[in-house]
Amino acid sequence: MTVECITCDRLQLRKVPAMAKQGLGGCELKPRAGVFVSITFPRECAKHNHASEKTVTARRAWVSKVKP
Repeated sequence: MTVECITCDRLQLRKVPAMAKQGLGGCELKPRAGVFVSITFPRECAKHNHASEKTVTARRAWVSKVKP
């Protein structure tokens, strides 16, 4: 299944705000320090857990404001 990490409840943006402003986030499935994923790149992920629509909408609104 092709997904975007921005729609997953495993995505962590608040823990890495400087990276989030660059369009990157942490993933609970990749808990190592310094490992980030693009939040909008389409990827195959069998462990994707869809976040609530409210969460996804809020994330997209925030990203559109802060990402250059």
